[in-house]
Amino acid sequence: MLVPDSPEQSTQVIDARDLAGWLLAASHAGTVGTFDAVGPSITLAEWIASSRQVGGHTGPTIPAAPAWLLEHGVSPWAGRDSLPLWIPGPDHLTRSGAAAPAAGLRHRARVDLLTDLLDWERDQGLDRDRPAGLTARREQELLAALGS
Repeated sequence: MLVPDSPEQSTQVIDARDLAGWLLAASHAGTVGTFDAVGPSITLAEWIASSRQVGGHTGPTIPAAPAWLLEHGVSPWAGRDSLPLWIPGPDHLTRSGAAAPAAGLRHRARVDLLTDLLDWERDQGLDRDRPAGLTARREQELLAALGS
């Protein structure tokens, strides 16, 4: 599995279900204020480890330098030929977001988020065309290029 060699990069993901539920509850309660509604900060390495656990991946992970990925047309974050959650350069995803949980925002466990996401992906069809990420074929091409 191709991964960016950025294991300590922090990430913050919020489950849309958690955000929507909190926004509705906050609206009904008349909650007002300024909130940075972000998910808990965890490293890219933690996401990869949790994703491998949930998906049952037991093969190797092959790290590639961010500059190498960019040179080979891999996009950060989203879009075709991208690696999710990866943002090269300075750490951008380290916001506190403390005000939102203090106002009632609750985050489901990351492993539950990943399990639900994998179930949804399987329901949609794992071999379908996607507007984001690497195809299996493209990942194999990159792994072959990295190995040479």
